[in-house]
Amino acid sequence: MRSSKRHSRLVVSYTTLPGRYDLLRQSVKSILAQTLVPDTIYLTLPVMAKRLNISYPPLPRDLEDVLSVITPSTDYGPICKLYGALFAETDPDTLIITCDDDTIYPPDF
Repeated sequence: MRSSKRHSRLVVSYTTLPGRYDLLRQSVKSILAQTLVPDTIYLTLPVMAKRLNISYPPLPRDLEDVLSVITPSTDYGPICKLYGALFAETDPDTLIITCDDDTIYPPDF
């Protein structure tokens, strides 16, 4: 039988591209509306978006208030989705869920 009591930290980790903050905002909103809200939501934003060769614009205040931003000097591509949480979390029992910036998740995700 599965217990509803959570013993480990639960974190969500994202990355995005410049120009996708509106998509990210909707996705993060759906994560915050979960039946089980994560302890932290990480967003990895490298200094430069390698595939576009441009810098990231400043994060909007409403996103800045709910996300823990990790800023590596190198853009590692799609692995950045996981990189931020792996870099920040030190407890091996932490549950890390990666999410897509263009997906709205149902409340029981």
